[in-house]
Amino acid sequence: MKLMMSHCCGRLVVPPSKAMRSAYCECGQCAVWWIDPRLGTLGVHAPSDRHTSVIGINNAFLTEPFTPMNGGKDEYGCITKQQIDNIIRECPPNYMFKTVESNIIRFRPDFHGIAGITFTKETKDIPPDYDKNKDY
Repeated sequence: MKLMMSHCCGRLVVPPSKAMRSAYCECGQCAVWWIDPRLGTLGVHAPSDRHTSVIGINNAFLTEPFTPMNGGKDEYGCITKQQIDNIIRECPPNYMFKTVESNIIRFRPDFHGIAGITFTKETKDIPPDYDKNKDY
């Protein structure tokens, strides 16, 4: 999962699930969209390269079952450090999560990961579905 952090207004923005559909931050200055959801490549629009960052969360971390607390008496639980370590250990070697040994990473648009993969593309271009008549 990837989110855009707008440093203009401090909001986290989830890109829409369909490619080339954008979502805007609260102040309307920054937008995010999937260029290629299969490859995990985002498009990011911002006034400058220092106005946004992207947060990546390991999908395995999000789907890991909770460990019950209090000897299994609580219906609620948490993810333990051992589970977190196992998730990272089981990551494919080309995943940034494995490289930085974390299930959450924050990076600037146009950051190049392992093997030169670009995770995001920052552009001054107008987002693909921008509507000049809409108040973002």
